[in-house]
Amino acid sequence: MIVICASLVLVVGVGITELAVMLDSAVGLYAGSVLAGLGFGPAFSAVVRSLTPQAPPDKRAGLLASIFIVVYLAFSVPALIAGVAVTHYGLRETTYGYGIVVMTLAALTAVALWRRRARSAPAV
Repeated sequence: MIVICASLVLVVGVGITELAVMLDSAVGLYAGSVLAGLGFGPAFSAVVRSLTPQAPPDKRAGLLASIFIVVYLAFSVPALIAGVAVTHYGLRETTYGYGIVVMTLAALTAVALWRRRARSAPAV
């Protein structure tokens, strides 16, 4: 449930950030960024907390190393792509596109987890 709620908070935070960019609002930019961080942090922590016990104790270091490699790539590759996109489309348009992708992925995560949770819930 934490990941679902946190993903939705991330969607709202990125949406506020996008709106702030459109309106040239520094306060909105900071508020949206803080809210997005309040969504991402608990979601990431919950995922790590749920995966770590699944690995045998002697394999946990490798699991955590793998998680952090994937996370590093998940942040760095889109940032590199955005850097190239800025030269072709401009900073605002790239920001909007990047934000839409982040909001879409976070929303899809929330929906997928909600459906999985609904399927595994006991019938009443």
